[in-house]
Amino acid sequence: MQPGQPAPRRHAVGRRPVEAARHQGEAAFLRQVGEVAGPQQRVLQVRRDDREVVRIEGRELQEVGLRVLHRRYPSALARRGAGRAGGGKSVRARAPARRPGRSRKGLGSDAPLWRQPATDSPSCRRLRPDRRSVAFSAWSWREIHLWPRHSGSGGAAIDGTASDRGVVGDRRLRRSLALWAAIFVCALCCSFFGLEVWRAWSERDTEIRRIEETTLTLARSLAQHADDTVGIAGLALGDLVERVEADGMGDRERLTRLMVSAVATMPRLGGLFLFDAEGRWMASSAPASPANANNGDRDYFRRHKADPSPAVAVGQPVRSRSRGHWIIPVSRRIDAPDGSFAGVALVTLAASYFSDTYAPFQIGAKGSITLLGEDATLLSRQPVDESRIGGDSGLGAILHRHLPEAPTGTYAFVSTLDGVERLGGYAGAAHAPLVVVVAAAREEALAPWRRDTLARLGAAGLGSLLVGGLGAWLVRLIRRQEAVEARLQAMATTDGLTGLANRRSLDAALEREWRRAARSGAPVSLLLVDIDHFKAFNDAYGHPEGDACLAAVAGALAGAVRRGGDLAARYGGEEFALLLPGATAEEARRVAEAAREAVARLDRPHAHGPASGRVSVSVGVAAALPGPASAPALLVAAADAALYRAKREGRDRVALAPSLAGFARRAG
Repeated sequence: MQPGQPAPRRHAVGRRPVEAARHQGEAAFLRQVGEVAGPQQRVLQVRRDDREVVRIEGRELQEVGLRVLHRRYPSALARRGAGRAGGGKSVRARAPARRPGRSRKGLGSDAPLWRQPATDSPSCRRLRPDRRSVAFSAWSWREIHLWPRHSGSGGAAIDGTASDRGVVGDRRLRRSLALWAAIFVCALCCSFFGLEVWRAWSERDTEIRRIEETTLTLARSLAQHADDTVGIAGLALGDLVERVEADGMGDRERLTRLMVSAVATMPRLGGLFLFDAEGRWMASSAPASPANANNGDRDYFRRHKADPSPAVAVGQPVRSRSRGHWIIPVSRRIDAPDGSFAGVALVTLAASYFSDTYAPFQIGAKGSITLLGEDATLLSRQPVDESRIGGDSGLGAILHRHLPEAPTGTYAFVSTLDGVERLGGYAGAAHAPLVVVVAAAREEALAPWRRDTLARLGAAGLGSLLVGGLGAWLVRLIRRQEAVEARLQAMATTDGLTGLANRRSLDAALEREWRRAARSGAPVSLLLVDIDHFKAFNDAYGHPEGDACLAAVAGALAGAVRRGGDLAARYGGEEFALLLPGATAEEARRVAEAAREAVARLDRPHAHGPASGRVSVSVGVAAALPGPASAPALLVAAADAALYRAKREGRDRVALAPSLAGFARRAG
């Protein structure tokens, strides 16, 4: 059969047509592999898992069949494979879409592989003469070994004798173990690190809630303190107003003593003051009153003058005219006996009193405690900033949005006073228009959590790296073990000198093909090849030249095998064997003649041997239809007898086992 020509089709015979059809389909596939892997090419792997993958010296091309290497798509191979001959990287070429009108049974890219004709393929890297190539049958997952040619033209030889599904399954199992080990290690590391991240984030939420609860508790306590302070001021005002409304303002000295005594017994009060209906100072607890002082212009005075309510009022903070510091006025209206406006009684609360009360609480360098009045006016604050007292605190949202919904709660905000992001709690006084806001700076409050989290995540990351490194080391060990096993397997099944299968591989393949042929009813043929007068060649030219001769003859024999599933093997010494599953006697004879002619074309001199003066071979051919009671040894014995007959008849010829000639006529 010429390169590029499709093999003649044979019909299935026997009682197992499905199995025979599978055998023919596989044989066609293997034939395609041999024809596609043309001269000086090396197909490393052919695999099918709904799609075939062809790997050539580290370059991987994907297509529905081996057509990816055919002349039909040479541009894709040249474009995608250029410059990658020496690299180890994979290059993928996707299959073109199937043209409209192409039948699945025709030549479209979706046709079954064994129905697609093989054509010439573009050139690829050369096969190394000391190594074999491995492919997988797309039909039965059998391993195929592709051997380099040692000289001349022709395709790669195909060895179907390597391990079958069991060995391939073991290799796939080892690969899957390595893959799953890597996935497990990655998942373990990611899970461990992810768990630490999740726990750290949960602790962050817990820390924020803790901060909010702490600040809210403090805000409630300080709001109660502010409410109590205003309440004490209200008691002092009530007692003073009651005396004035009953006795009048005539006895100023008595009123002054009364007011000084009240302030002395209630340290929270800054001072007590009494103003008549015109705003003039009538009496006070201050040691000295400013001359001609008049408070008729104060907001609290105008409010009481206009409002007949006797309720205690907390006014806007003002500068004291007697001492000059910021005070918070708490005042009440005084009525004359006829009910008309008679004056105002005033208690002053120093703004510094509240800031000094708030100072001992540790809320961080950027934390703050703020006392708010009506309209979110800043009454007092810690840390102290007197320039802000009496102005807008920037916390109006608490009074206008949150406080109506709940008298206490938590709140996160960015301060307009210093631009610091804070979170904390607020609480309103029960009986006074006052609100206390306790807030901690978010950055400061979360600093301990951040330090602990960074330390834990660092330790978790280091642990993940260690586990990942250990996992990578284990995966690498698995892959090394796989490579060692693959090399040992190759050494166990390969002849080191010729690169062909060894005797062990031949025996295993013959046994396997014999059982398969017995099930499918297909024939099996065996060729035994012997180099004529090889001992004389060794004596005349030396052992190195003899080894070179053996390698050259092996390459010629491998090149003569053109069918898929056939096996070229070294039988022993200068003898070789060609196993041809599914071949009739006539087909085996033609292969034998092709092998003999291929050796003759080597044109290697042999002055002490055949009459031609060149290296030649004798071939014995035997074919059989295996049956339940037959054994492969019968086929070997018949081929050996035919080989010796060829030698007796003059060598350099092919002899067919006479006992099987009748079968050859029936099967052919």
